[in-house]
Amino acid sequence: MPMADIERAAKLTGLHDFILSLDKGYDPVLGIEDTNSSRGQGQLLSLARAVVSDPAVLLIDEPTSGVDAVTEAAVIKAFRRAAVNRTIVIISHRLSGILDAQEVHIMGSGKIVESGTPERRAGQGAGIASTGNWRTRGGR
Repeated sequence: MPMADIERAAKLTGLHDFILSLDKGYDPVLGIEDTNSSRGQGQLLSLARAVVSDPAVLLIDEPTSGVDAVTEAAVIKAFRRAAVNRTIVIISHRLSGILDAQEVHIMGSGKIVESGTPERRAGQGAGIASTGNWRTRGGR
């Protein structure tokens, strides 16, 4: 993988400065367990690894689980940047994870039971926290 592609993915996800702050920067084989990093940085590292090959579609499961509100905002911001010219499908039980989606599909018993905009779902409340939500954005 060309270093330029790796750096592009790190900048896209907001990890470039963090990686440069490491003793060896981009040199080591970097796993989240190899650094003194947060769960949120781990989520961003996973996103960077996913976008480095510039896929047309990304399928992401619970990208903001286990992170605080500040880190969640950084993760969502990175996903917004990553959504340009690609479709991202996010499975989320959290309303905050779907607010800027174009479309939300509520799953129940393995089937889509309702679809609509995030604004409509947020107004209804029920179903967001208790069922799976798919988030799509962008597209090629």
